[in-house]
Amino acid sequence: MTISGIKWKRKSAIWESYGDIRTYDREDLNRKAQYVKGVLEQVKPAVIWDLGANTGEFSEIVASQGGFVVSIDSDHACMEALYVKTAVTHKKNILPLVMDLANPSPGLGWDCRERLSLKDRGPAELILALALVHHLVLSSCVPLGMIARWFSSLAEHVLVEFIPREDPMVQKLLRNRVDNYLPYDENAFRSAFEQEFQFVNSETLGNGRTLFFFRRRK
Repeated sequence: MTISGIKWKRKSAIWESYGDIRTYDREDLNRKAQYVKGVLEQVKPAVIWDLGANTGEFSEIVASQGGFVVSIDSDHACMEALYVKTAVTHKKNILPLVMDLANPSPGLGWDCRERLSLKDRGPAELILALALVHHLVLSSCVPLGMIARWFSSLAEHVLVEFIPREDPMVQKLLRNRVDNYLPYDENAFRSAFEQEFQFVNSETLGNGRTLFFFRRRK
């Protein structure tokens, strides 16, 4: 009874209110949602991992199409908000998890196999990585090639949103970087991902962000 009476005072520095500051207008959001739905129609995945899910807006879109979605984000407040929403609406096909994707859960317990690592819990059939890659590169210092190889070990299909350096959100990350950061531009991104994946199609939104759909190379 003590635990059931505890109410967590949510606190998120920025991401829980991300919807108020992001650089999308309604048309871009609609186009992004339609693109995601189009990929779902092609792949028809049963299990989807939404990496960097934020408040789960796109996890909910995916779940509405019938798949089981594992929503992962490092922001506790975002995942708590999504958990509460799914509990209230009794959605059974969204699982919110708090995890730092630059330091994902390892295997734990006896022989490191009592509780499996993130990779061993897969594979997924589709990964969503929307507005994530620039954080991994510019904040966590993970090279694009390593990100592509990691994604290819987790799922056969990936839907990745590439955000150009000119975007205001990327500029915030670059503000204190000067020139001391890993290669980050669309050519470097495509070169890295096309080592591991076959390009299927893409769509560039009005804000300059591009959605890429890839299929893992055989």
